[in-house]
Amino acid sequence: MRSADDAALRQMAKAWRADVPVFAGGIHATLATEDVLSVPEIDGACRGEGELAFLELLNKLDHNAPIEDTAGFWFKRDGEILRNRRRPFIRDLDSLPYMDRAAIDYQRTIDVNNDLVTTMVGRGCAYECTFCANAQLKAAGTGMYVRNRSVDNALGDLEEMAGRFHFQYINFRDDNFSWNRPWVMEFCEKYPQKYSWPFDCFSRSDTLDDDQMRALKEAGCRHVFLGLDAGNDRIRRDVLNKHTSAREMIDVCDKLNRLGIKAVVSNIVGLPHETPKDFEDTIEVNRRIHEKQVVFSPAFGAAPKIWVFVPFPGTPLHEMCAKEGWLREVPGDFRIYRETHIEMPQFTPKQIMRAYRNFRFNVYKRRHPFWACIFRLYDTAAVTWVMERIPDYWFGQVRRFFAAISHRLRPAPTPAVH
Repeated sequence: MRSADDAALRQMAKAWRADVPVFAGGIHATLATEDVLSVPEIDGACRGEGELAFLELLNKLDHNAPIEDTAGFWFKRDGEILRNRRRPFIRDLDSLPYMDRAAIDYQRTIDVNNDLVTTMVGRGCAYECTFCANAQLKAAGTGMYVRNRSVDNALGDLEEMAGRFHFQYINFRDDNFSWNRPWVMEFCEKYPQKYSWPFDCFSRSDTLDDDQMRALKEAGCRHVFLGLDAGNDRIRRDVLNKHTSAREMIDVCDKLNRLGIKAVVSNIVGLPHETPKDFEDTIEVNRRIHEKQVVFSPAFGAAPKIWVFVPFPGTPLHEMCAKEGWLREVPGDFRIYRETHIEMPQFTPKQIMRAYRNFRFNVYKRRHPFWACIFRLYDTAAVTWVMERIPDYWFGQVRRFFAAISHRLRPAPTPAVH
């Protein structure tokens, strides 16, 4: 998305050397390329993976060769957009070097995040949820979209980080860590042979089986992030194109909790065609999941997670909202997941924001009234405003404090999945 910082950076680049071209890349540049190229200071946009595309472009610039035919890029020329062919996805991720984390003060990033590092072991997602960018990102290239690095390569990346940085916790940020069952089982066998850092990961309820859950626990997994997104099966199926059930989510969370892995459940409010009654189903499912415990994660923070739906340009739900006439004027800078950008008659912006602010209070108030009161305060607009403005280090300390308390209050795990 565009922001004041982006605008300042573009203007700075042009002020430094007006003849230096400026290129954009990433998810927004891929999903809304024409929007990005409408910015006067931007000369071109990379669509899809950028390592090989940008390397080719830099080599051409270095040799004063024409760049207009570079696959994977769109360019502006004389008021027109030159649309080049798509580029194949990088099949062998092991062929790429490890990320050059020394290019920034990465240790400071770790420190302000309470000794936590974030990494990925693969790319892509096999599913096409309509609120997500993955289907459009898949269309931006050719060939195999969902890929993993080899287990040995992923472990080597951790070894390289351990030799240069100090950290105590890992967040595997892949969209679905468990999509490739043989890979997960190999990872869970090899990881504890070399490392003892606890870790968190993202998954889906329909890709986790009992053996994987046990293996993750034995390897050191503490939390699994799962997207319920909507507690109403109709909304999840017909609007989100997500063919999992609330019952399946509850069963998986129960199994994880019995093993001693905490499920961090993610939810969205204000989805297209959703009503306040539909959202009550989301509250009820989360009440059931959190009957016996309150969840905090060093990587994910307080749970259950709640986000306000954002119609990201280029996604199917953005098109749906535009067709229905629900899109409000989009600001130059999104407050991601904390404000609503659509206006529906059956679920008004005011109702959506009230549901967002009161969600965790309503989830916890019956079984955990103390924590419900904490969340009633924590999720207010005033506290959110303050938390957005305090230094990252102190925000991380707040997260660590609540995670420590929650961990002490959790029930003892049982040894097996039943």
